[in-house]
Amino acid sequence: MILVYITASFAGRGLMTATLNLALQFGIDVLNVHKVVSGCFMENAASKAVHIKAGFVSPGSDWVTLPPWRVQFGPRKEICVLVWEKK
Repeated sequence: MILVYITASFAGRGLMTATLNLALQFGIDVLNVHKVVSGCFMENAASKAVHIKAGFVSPGSDWVTLPPWRVQFGPRKEICVLVWEKK
């Protein structure tokens, strides 16, 4: 599992796009992965756009809700689930 977080002061510079692409390239070249499942909070449209730009797609249902025991801080969150598959 990889968790990437960026503060608002660094947003809009392409850092998340570069990080996601590097992680995918490492997975393909070194780990020989064929499928990656990722997620982001539904209210984070920028994160979803970064995933789509990297080739992730929605696997049908576009969201899941984390059970309350999985969320340590704040209310329940809807998570957008996205999948990337090697072509």
